[in-house]
Amino acid sequence: MSVMEVRLLTLTEAAAATGLTVEALRQRVKRRQIVATKGNDRHLRLRLTDDDIDRLRPGVPTGQQVGQQVGQPDDPGVFKAMAEHVTTLREQLTRAQADADSARRDVAGVRAEAADERRQAAVERARLATRIDALEAENKALREPRPGLWQRLLGHTNRIA
Repeated sequence: MSVMEVRLLTLTEAAAATGLTVEALRQRVKRRQIVATKGNDRHLRLRLTDDDIDRLRPGVPTGQQVGQQVGQPDDPGVFKAMAEHVTTLREQLTRAQADADSARRDVAGVRAEAADERRQAAVERARLATRIDALEAENKALREPRPGLWQRLLGHTNRIA
């Protein structure tokens, strides 16, 4: 019976050795599929043997032995299942594209409505600015001193300063 050599690897070293991403290794540690410890530098170290590294390589599902085939390539059941899955994915893609097109049309409609509202607001602002100017002129005219009643009756139109 031979003793397997356990190596302590950082996440980046383990990622390079297994071909997985650092995040994939973190998730496996989180799910307790890989044993990990923190070193004195507070970085995560993975305890991996050569068999663990071979098992973690992409293309070998978890729980499968290295060299064991997942399914026969000429198995009609595999092809049928994959063809059905492709059909399902195409249907989902078609629905997603239709939803995206509908959303684009909705956004275009909302943008057109917003542009109309902005135009109407600009017209209303211009109308109100004109009305404000007229009221200010009227207010100024009303505040000017006017000759008294007797002066107006007697024909004196001199302005009082």
